[in-house]
Amino acid sequence: MESVAAVVLAAGKGTRMKSGLIKVLHPAAGLPMIAWPVAAAREAGADPIVLVIGHQANAVQAVFRGVADIRSAMQEEQLGTGHAVACALEALPGFRGTVLILCGDTPLLRPETLKSLFRFHLENRSAVTVLTAMMDDPTGYGRVLRDASGGVTGIVEEKDADAEQKNIREINSGIYCMESDFLFGNIKSIGNDNAQRALSLPMDLMLPKRKSDSIQ
Repeated sequence: MESVAAVVLAAGKGTRMKSGLIKVLHPAAGLPMIAWPVAAAREAGADPIVLVIGHQANAVQAVFRGVADIRSAMQEEQLGTGHAVACALEALPGFRGTVLILCGDTPLLRPETLKSLFRFHLENRSAVTVLTAMMDDPTGYGRVLRDASGGVTGIVEEKDADAEQKNIREINSGIYCMESDFLFGNIKSIGNDNAQRALSLPMDLMLPKRKSDSIQ
């Protein structure tokens, strides 16, 4: 079994919850929301698991205090997904294998989905694999762009999408598999050329290096 580490993004405040408690700590079926994607990543074979924390960091760490496979990385400023992953890599010195990146606010994520994603990634010998979904109403999500042959050519966020792109129903779930050598070597090339001025993980910056695939 190839080595896989998970990076769980949990630094955001979650202002849309309109609560003094950050989103990932809100209870879901009796557990803090973040406990579910962490459990899914662990069952899918990830070890170690790095939590990227920021807002209410001590409270998030307290949920997993004493859990051996959990590490944490601090994101002092929330500057986007790419910046969060860059912070997490400091907690993975010497790691070689596949890095699974997922969000801490996805309690319905199933281990089987992550296992399928990981298997697809390895079988296709991809540098980057993104989990996508078809939505009846994709409003608010990043749209997956493909060429005539079906290959992924980029991901455009809602605020940056033109009228034609907004009609695309395939969306980016924000869940990725990336080979560690590729990720470590390219993370600093990620820019903030988008309406939110946030450091994201846009596939169009990575594609010239090596082909990317998606799994729905």
